[in-house]
Amino acid sequence: MQNAITLLNQDYYLNYPLIYALMHGAELIGANQHGVACSSPIRIFSCWRYQPSRISQNRAKPDLVLICGSQNATAVAAHFGMDGFLECHQLYYPLQSIESDLELEPLKQEDAASS
Repeated sequence: MQNAITLLNQDYYLNYPLIYALMHGAELIGANQHGVACSSPIRIFSCWRYQPSRISQNRAKPDLVLICGSQNATAVAAHFGMDGFLECHQLYYPLQSIESDLELEPLKQEDAASS
């Protein structure tokens, strides 16, 4: 696992979701010069030279995939026979707190109906 973390730390901010997942119990599937993959409730990849068969070890098609960086989304969707993909941008704020009057609270299931 240390090799995977070392590879991911080459671009820490891009790979933060995968680093976080690995540090909190996700199963490391593979790590090599092509990328890193782990499995938690979803499959997570960071692929700089995308070759899915080399880092996903011929596992069953996942229901959901998260890719750190979108440059390989088309290839990942094609490899797993998925109909398409949705691009989502996340921001990483590396400081401990934000001084603001803004109140933040977690989304709830009922919030989905109002969007």
